[in-house]
Amino acid sequence: MIPDPSPPFEFQPSQAILERIQQLLIAAKPQGLFPQAAKAIKEISWRLVNVPRKWGDPIRHRPDAKLTEYRGLHWNLACHYGVHDRVPIVFLTDITPLEESPLFGV
Repeated sequence: MIPDPSPPFEFQPSQAILERIQQLLIAAKPQGLFPQAAKAIKEISWRLVNVPRKWGDPIRHRPDAKLTEYRGLHWNLACHYGVHDRVPIVFLTDITPLEESPLFGV
């Protein structure tokens, strides 16, 4: 792995991830948590673009894909994502509320 390039890293969420985020935001509204949830999603996006290797904990390296998988936590949301070893690009693969989260089960 080469040293981190300068931010920003490229991050384009897939349609499935965008729909997942939308589900979480919709579920947050009736609980009065929409502002906090939206702020958390914004912060997660910032971390993925600016400090992806420093934010999360590495889970595994996939040498054939030249990718390291990470798990990052913010606002009781667990994010699984991958960072390419050479190219400054990030792939968010999952965002799930933890049991402590008021959004758990969504």
